[in-house]
Amino acid sequence: MKYNLEAARRAERAERIEKAKTAKVKALATRVLNNADRNTIAKGIFQIVSEMVFSTNTARNVTGMLMDLSTTELYNVLDSRDSLKAKV
Repeated sequence: MKYNLEAARRAERAERIEKAKTAKVKALATRVLNNADRNTIAKGIFQIVSEMVFSTNTARNVTGMLMDLSTTELYNVLDSRDSLKAKV
């Protein structure tokens, strides 16, 4: 029972961390993007995409393609994991 509680706490913490990362990246995407902002967003997207694909090279390529989206589309992709998965 103690193991299940600890596992649930770890999962909950991981989810909170992931939401915080996504929120930070999404907040940057709502502004007009300069190079520093785009790099921060790209790093955040890369982390998320790299969890979805098996190859680092593929994650880089997908991240680059996603960064070509308009700011509005980028915001929508960051807002929903399902939307991101559809784009990947």
